[in-house]
Amino acid sequence: MPFIAMFGLTLIVILLCLWVFTHMGVPSYRPSRAKVEALLQGVVDGYTRREEWELFLGYPIHYDPELEQIRVRCVALEEGDDDHPPFPHGLNGYLYNRAGRARAEHILRSVKLLRSKELEQREF
Repeated sequence: MPFIAMFGLTLIVILLCLWVFTHMGVPSYRPSRAKVEALLQGVVDGYTRREEWELFLGYPIHYDPELEQIRVRCVALEEGDDDHPPFPHGLNGYLYNRAGRARAEHILRSVKLLRSKELEQREF
């Protein structure tokens, strides 16, 4: 009898776990254009945390090709590209030195332009 009770309890727990796992959503990272703008503004102003920045740089953005191009330009800040070496880290909470922040500000202007076009294209 104890075997049957233990088997039944284990079966219930396993089925409950399976049900919970099948109904849970898959965790995903999908930054919006507004979130990317806020991240870049934080890089320029010095309040974006390194962890947030690296999370943004590390995940490709498949759902928005224009935003993916912005992300690739931001990766070039961190890792460098054919034209520029990687920008050094900044002081006092800044992720990059002044030249890197100036380049981030240039990318930020691109994101703002992208967002303004997005708002013009919406139909209400």
